[in-house]
Amino acid sequence: MAFPIAVVLLTTALSAVNAYTIETASLSLNIKSNGSYSISSQDGTLLLDSGSSSVVGYSSDGQWISALNGLTLASEPSPATVGNDNLGEYKRMELQWMFKGATTFATAFRLYDTFIVFEQIFPVDINNMQQQQPSILSTAFPSWDTTRGVIGSGEMGSLGFSDIGNGEAALFPPTNMPEQQRKESEDMIQPAYLTPSTWKGGVSCKGQSEDLKYGDSCSFQGTHLTLFNKNQSIVMISSALQHFDNTLQARVGAMELRTGLLGSIITVPAGFKTESILYIGKGGINSAYQAWGSLLLSYYNRPRTSFSASLATSHLGYSTTAGYFYTTEGAKGSYPNLIPGNTFEETLIHVYNYSKKEKIPYRWALLDSWWYGEYSHNGSGMYSWDESSAMEPDALNPNGRFPNGLMALRDKLGGPSGMGGGFIQHMGKWRADTHYVKNKNWGWTVYDRPGYGGTAWTDSPEFYDSLFGNATEWGLIAAKHDHVQEQIPETNMAMENLSYIERVLSAEAQGLATHGAHIMAGGYTMLGWFNSVRQPILTHGRVNADYACWVNKSSGVGVGCARGLNGNYWSFNMGPASMLPWSLGGLPYKDSFFSSQAVKGSGSCIAGTCLFANWTEPYPAVHALASVLSAGPVAPGDRIGGSNTTLIMQTCAADGKLLKPDRPATSIDSYWSVRAFYSSTPTVEGPRGEVWATEATLNGYTWMYLFGTMLNEKYELKLTEAIANTMQWPANRNPSYKNRTTLANHAIKTDFVAYNFYTQRIQAFDDENSLSFAPGIDYGAMTYYVACPKLANGWILLGETEKFIPISLDRVANMFVGDDNVVLTVMGKPGEKVSMSAMLQNDVTSVMDTTKADCIINNDGLCTITFKGSAREL
Repeated sequence: MAFPIAVVLLTTALSAVNAYTIETASLSLNIKSNGSYSISSQDGTLLLDSGSSSVVGYSSDGQWISALNGLTLASEPSPATVGNDNLGEYKRMELQWMFKGATTFATAFRLYDTFIVFEQIFPVDINNMQQQQPSILSTAFPSWDTTRGVIGSGEMGSLGFSDIGNGEAALFPPTNMPEQQRKESEDMIQPAYLTPSTWKGGVSCKGQSEDLKYGDSCSFQGTHLTLFNKNQSIVMISSALQHFDNTLQARVGAMELRTGLLGSIITVPAGFKTESILYIGKGGINSAYQAWGSLLLSYYNRPRTSFSASLATSHLGYSTTAGYFYTTEGAKGSYPNLIPGNTFEETLIHVYNYSKKEKIPYRWALLDSWWYGEYSHNGSGMYSWDESSAMEPDALNPNGRFPNGLMALRDKLGGPSGMGGGFIQHMGKWRADTHYVKNKNWGWTVYDRPGYGGTAWTDSPEFYDSLFGNATEWGLIAAKHDHVQEQIPETNMAMENLSYIERVLSAEAQGLATHGAHIMAGGYTMLGWFNSVRQPILTHGRVNADYACWVNKSSGVGVGCARGLNGNYWSFNMGPASMLPWSLGGLPYKDSFFSSQAVKGSGSCIAGTCLFANWTEPYPAVHALASVLSAGPVAPGDRIGGSNTTLIMQTCAADGKLLKPDRPATSIDSYWSVRAFYSSTPTVEGPRGEVWATEATLNGYTWMYLFGTMLNEKYELKLTEAIANTMQWPANRNPSYKNRTTLANHAIKTDFVAYNFYTQRIQAFDDENSLSFAPGIDYGAMTYYVACPKLANGWILLGETEKFIPISLDRVANMFVGDDNVVLTVMGKPGEKVSMSAMLQNDVTSVMDTTKADCIINNDGLCTITFKGSAREL
């Protein structure tokens, strides 16, 4: 929900006071002659205040131009106008600003039913805008004093996501971690949000934006900021609405939060306009993100990613990224885990043959940067990105990494119906000496800034059309776009030109789209997610740290190996981070994982650092379950002989089709209140650890999937809280149930039962019978419930209980609920046996006593299961 805004406009002529006010049914916007302004609710609560020293302005010729040094309103504000755009109906007011007698820019407020859009328009060129560093913004509108309003009250929490070294959205360590572990973790993990007492704003580098230097990758992470109070009756989300590549939420000094353009921008051309959006809601954080994200999607006419967008989003894959057992660094050779005497090509063929023997239906493979030799040619980056790259020799593959090429490899991996169904292929940053720069028609620019390795970039649509046209011939289904967070600060044009990054990314996206391929966001997750609203071919991306355990030869100490540090320990944690990409239309992707507890890696560390040397994954089931709950790609990276086939098959059907919930699991609302206010008095209600929720809706009934782990105390989840967190998101695969409020009201009136997926114990689920999530600091201490609605005829459909998502629209095409029967139309691979379980309402005890029904999928990919009375009919 959000504050309804019925606009009533009141203005006063400019006089000695030089002030005017815009009032709405719920909000009041007061603007003063010095350029300051504030927003209040109609109950008198001051929400946000720019303060007297934080004003509208811009930089030019080394000077900040604002009302403090001569910027004035040119005249009375223009009368409010009424309009309509992709966001809905609005009323708009524009203000003209003058400096030294000339109009230099205009600002405007657009008011809709539930949000405000801020505009800053430049009718003339503004030159010489560049600041000392990118985080010192070159424009400001809007801007807020962090000591005033609800921010300054000490009663607001803040939430923002930031990229860490390799671009994944990082998460703040759980509140139950021992203090020493927390300190060690904070040294490596950028907090996703901070408590009110330590809040620093939306852009920071270890919390100190003053420490940012030109080129620091953490300069590009202040894309949006969420502010909320303890009970989430106020949730405000501020972000750019366009120009995501150049817009930041940045802290200025100790007291100001600004939205504006990067300080590295040199010129704003005449006619340029910035737009940012402020959404104000009161229905919880999940609801606010859903509403805010839907607005951005509507603005760009971008639908949410379909689960069937490509094989990568719909079917099981095999990963060769950092956590892949057979990964290697090529010329570096620091962890050569190839099968002895085998090339990359031969090793992958052996993996495929093993998967066929185990009946693991991999349908695609992720080829990480070793496929083109990222560390070949005496440097790092992309020298070339084509079949010639794959066929090159290196230190570990003297006859070539893929001697027969990728087209031949695809056939040897089973072709379109096997693991050769397609490739996700790594794309890193371009080297300064890439051989493509020799083609003068492609407009390459080489950058060799001191202190950097050198890079090159082009925005030529012709180049990307040629590049990706060739790639799709050998089976490219998605490019893993990585290391962009490194390339941007190394590229002067990207830092200084307002349109350059957008032109490059758009040219790449168009090249991929022309040839039917997609983008996976890798090392520019935050920038990637925001750009995805205008580039729908960005279908999925990483939101967590590498699944990796790096062991130092001399010390034996591993980064990511010890619990309490990053790497594999945090790689499972999808719930908090998944909220952002799904709100913007993309699917989160959990990095690869090992599916069994078999020892991984070589027996000894023979180089400086080694990957997974004598390391064992203690909790593979947590990673597998988290992957499915993400609703994104699922891709183990096991060694030959090291797969847990039973566990892997809990994620998918016999043909590899993933059995997903309706949307990615996200942390429940109270989780965020605890994280921001856990030390406050009185105690905030909510889990002291991870609790996620998602759902599947079939013919008007909703099954809820509820996961918890790393809780420092038992948590009791009530039905009303579960429903509140599963009914806020749009019914992605159920367009007839777009009105989630109606669905929630239906669900509240429906009786539920829930069973523990692992203990198979069943119980009533209502506000008198809550679900208990067990405590445990280790991520293996998980609890997973499936909550099932009681159907109108008394049957309770438990579903395919051996699968992580027992009722999925990827498995059940339709459900008919009769007076005394339930008929299911089930999908799968021809010849596959599907088993469903159900029970009658009066059979519910603490032990599952179920009726099970089986069917065999026919040649049309369907079969029917019927439950009738107290018996089954097949």
